Amino acid sequence: MARPKKNKDEIEVKSIEKTGNKDIGYEQFMKEVEKEVDSVYSVFDELKSDSKYIYPFNCSPLDVAFGGGIHSGRIYEFYGPPSQGKSTLTLEAEKAFCNYWKSLGEDKYAILHIESESVFDKIRAKYIGLPIERVLISEADTVEKGLITIEKCAEKAIQNNMKLFIDWDTLASIPTEAEMIKGTYGGGMAEKARVLRQAMRKLTSILAQGDISIIFVNQIYASFNQYNPEPISPGGDGIKFHASVRVFVKQLEDIKDIAANGQEVITGILTNCFFRKNKLAMPKQNVPIVINGERGFDSWKTLYRFLVTNKIVNVAGGWKNVIFKDQEFKFQNEEGLKEIIEMREPKLKEFLDYMVIKAYGARSPLMKVKLIENIWTYEERELGGRITNLTSEEAELARLAWKKLQDEYDEEESNKAIDKQLGGE
Repeated sequence: MARPKKNKDEIEVKSIEKTGNKDIGYEQFMKEVEKEVDSVYSVFDELKSDSKYIYPFNCSPLDVAFGGGIHSGRIYEFYGPPSQGKSTLTLEAEKAFCNYWKSLGEDKYAILHIESESVFDKIRAKYIGLPIERVLISEADTVEKGLITIEKCAEKAIQNNMKLFIDWDTLASIPTEAEMIKGTYGGGMAEKARVLRQAMRKLTSILAQGDISIIFVNQIYASFNQYNPEPISPGGDGIKFHASVRVFVKQLEDIKDIAANGQEVITGILTNCFFRKNKLAMPKQNVPIVINGERGFDSWKTLYRFLVTNKIVNVAGGWKNVIFKDQEFKFQNEEGLKEIIEMREPKLKEFLDYMVIKAYGARSPLMKVKLIENIWTYEERELGGRITNLTSEEAELARLAWKKLQDEYDEEESNKAIDKQLGGE
């Protein structure tokens, strides 16, 4: 049987008349496109995907692993087994956000905490250092209500130019509306995953527009897949796809101290943060952090362990030492290091942070380029000039990462052109 002939009008391709200038260069082409197409702009301009603000933890090993700290407009997922430090790490991120704006004298900032487990401890949060007067609590009982709350608060923050930080603790413990009404699997298989995936497509744009950071705290489920036994976090792939950083948090060991009565007591945990996904710094990094059961994140012990493990300080038996300004400082533990910095040499802390950043930079040329502003700023201020060298390729990349270097390069090229012109005359 013969195939029916197609109508000529159906297969006709629209012809575009070539009326433009055939000799147009790429620069003119880019200018014309940017002018006529609203959604297109040069990559050398400030990107909408660039984070305007970065909230540091003030602990260099963790800050560098996060790409400087928590970035505004980004989505994070902290997941892992129960009682591993996920909620405490989230509180520390919120504290970093508050400290950042407080240090700038800014008053228009707030935190939205979506509480699904009804266990938020305001006393401990205050003890850790979080200004709880800045915290708004929403005890959403369904996923949909939580998402609506986030959307409405984010839109309100954008309208009023308010800096907002959001966390949701935890996704695993909250049902969908269909489950609440009809019972388990009331909405069918993977109902929560579908709801989250659909919501994230819209939410991502709103968060980026308002420079709003959000942390999803999640548990893990055991996988019965014999070919991929790795534990998975509930909620489907919606969070995984849209998150810039996913951190798997798992305890390594207990931290023990000697009490006043001479007995050994557990005072905290050593927890490993594994950056399974990281679009802001090196992925697949392990950063062990020390969490005190009451005080929260212990930045001193975390820094000390990183310095010793990565051999940034010299280790000889039970003693550790570091050379700073032609002087040797010896210590046996984190308390000894802390005492030296607080009582004898306050600038030693900044030097150790500088060494941590250089250690990360040594692992990866790309990280070295991204961190060069921190490295060279310290070297210019404390060491008399830029010591860390860059290859020509690294220097070209660094100019994209740090505008000051681009300005220096433009001035240098301009001076060369003037010298060449004067020489020719």
